[in-house]
Amino acid sequence: MPRYDEVTALLGTCGISRFLPVFKDADVDDSCLDPGVLKDADLRELGLPSVQDVRLLNMPEQFEH
Repeated sequence: MPRYDEVTALLGTCGISRFLPVFKDADVDDSCLDPGVLKDADLRELGLPSVQDVRLLNMPEQFEH
């Protein structure tokens, strides 16, 4: 069963928790937060504006498994 605890925390930290349903619909769960899994193009495809996707890609490693 997919887990979204880290995704939820990450989006909340970035102030874009409204995108959580989009992540869930696309099956972007905690395992996708491993370094190098999500690319800029993936985030853009999910509909995140470029300023917000840059913040996600540059988040500290505090969300590692």
